[in-house]
Amino acid sequence: MTHNIKKIFLVAFMLSIGAIFLWVSSNRPSILIINAYSTKTPWVKNINQGIRKIFKEHNFYLSYYHYMDIKESLDQSDTEEKTQKSLEIIESLKPDYLILVDDITQEKIGRKYINHEKIQIIYCGVKRDPKDYGYDKAKNVTGIHISLPLHILDDLLVFNIIEKNFSQGIRLTHLSDNTLNSQEDNQAIKAYKGWNKVALQASRQVTTFQEWKTQINTIKGPRDVIIISNYQNLMRSKDNTKFVSPKEVIQWTIENATVPLIGLYAPFVLLGGHFSIAPSALEQGEKAAKIVENLIENDVYIDQLTPQQSNGFLIYLRDLPGHKPYKLKVPAVYEAFARAMHHYYN
Repeated sequence: MTHNIKKIFLVAFMLSIGAIFLWVSSNRPSILIINAYSTKTPWVKNINQGIRKIFKEHNFYLSYYHYMDIKESLDQSDTEEKTQKSLEIIESLKPDYLILVDDITQEKIGRKYINHEKIQIIYCGVKRDPKDYGYDKAKNVTGIHISLPLHILDDLLVFNIIEKNFSQGIRLTHLSDNTLNSQEDNQAIKAYKGWNKVALQASRQVTTFQEWKTQINTIKGPRDVIIISNYQNLMRSKDNTKFVSPKEVIQWTIENATVPLIGLYAPFVLLGGHFSIAPSALEQGEKAAKIVENLIENDVYIDQLTPQQSNGFLIYLRDLPGHKPYKLKVPAVYEAFARAMHHYYN
């Protein structure tokens, strides 16, 4: 009799533990982070670093990461397949919070969950107006809009004019491939009204490496400076539609350019360039995670949170041989900043 009672108590205890475990699991907030690109890109790595910096303080959160690994190409079927896979993952996990990184995830995924009864959307790494995705009509969306640090770029160019590196002023040309990302960058550059002593030229957006070479060889005046944004989707030629590796593009550009080159993103320097002023992906990730943290910990409603504007930036600098004709003069404070963030390369 006593033995049977012990067994009953043991079974009841185990059932209670199981029930508690199920209750805790079902009440843990779940967060799915969807990146448009692969983990190999510095942008994605830094976004994730920012998110994990905040979430590491909250072991109770259930965090999942998915990488669409989208590659812009003439054939969009691959993107559609990866979009469908992402949607299937969302339906399987049924997360409480969906962090969508970059514009393409808003277009392909975010639109489908506007005013969803359960899922709350936090966007980051977005350049376009959130209205473009219908987010102005959404009650379950907020996030962080990214800005190119063009005011810092302008300060650098003015510094070089003052230092008489360009005694006749500067003509600034944006060179890129012809992807959606590049078009968004071009719009931001054209819309910026703060250029000081800088004559902005028409953007050059090309589709082939041969066209890229032509532009580099054409832009060679004593007042010229080139800002480079995206170059990852350059076909080798009209007849050979295979993309040229970014490393080959940048190495050829550095060897053949006769005017200063400035990158708008970190990979330009990582691949051998001299100087980049890049939006802070780390800040984007941190701010997106803090929004989720605020929603969970403070029991606020997402429609009470105003979308944020991010102006954070990072400096990337590489020491190039002194004889290079296109080396810019860089303020000491920029170099110190790059060194402090471990973004200075010899």
